[in-house]
Amino acid sequence: MAKILIVAEHDGSKLNPATAKCVACASQIAGAEISIVVFAADPTAVATQAAAYRESHASIRSRIPCTRSL
Repeated sequence: MAKILIVAEHDGSKLNPATAKCVACASQIAGAEISIVVFAADPTAVATQAAAYRESHASIRSRIPCTRSL
């Protein structure tokens, strides 16, 4: 089984379309366990969008919103 980690690209409130393309491509790998990580001061809006990608691709098992002060 392949484990795939996708780092969400965003502007703080909206995911970049490239993230959706990465999710779509990764979901084509049979048996892949895909995680999406969101690094942001307030990841709520972006993580919600990432969750929508998760629901549209059944092979994604988790998402990991993270906050970190720089």
